[in-house]
Amino acid sequence: MAVDETTARRAGVAGTAAKATAAGVVVVALAFGLWKVRSLIILLLLALTFAAAIRPGVEWLERRRVPEPLAILFFFVLGLGTLGLFFWLAVPPALHQVEHALNQPGAGSAVGNSTGIRHDVLSPLRPRGTGSPSATE
Repeated sequence: MAVDETTARRAGVAGTAAKATAAGVVVVALAFGLWKVRSLIILLLLALTFAAAIRPGVEWLERRRVPEPLAILFFFVLGLGTLGLFFWLAVPPALHQVEHALNQPGAGSAVGNSTGIRHDVLSPLRPRGTGSPSATE
């Protein structure tokens, strides 16, 4: 009977190890699959967040007899308009500041010899040289 108990214990340990290994493989496979579709998951979560954010406003407009599709369209137009207004107000001053930073005396050599954030931001924007064709040629 001692041999049967030892065999039974080994079979139990082997079964437990097999189950644990299978569970580990499943977890790794799921993690890999989620990693491959992470962009889609991020977009889905962003859409759910936006839908939850506009829901109270849409319901308020529905109570005032505005059709639901029109209320949703109103919030999309409002959001895109706000984003457009932000870019309209923020981009020209930012471009002016970059142009000012590049036109400082010695900016070309200072950017070339600098390190850190100044180098990372300004080096792609500095003029490349005089050998490139211009619009007047």
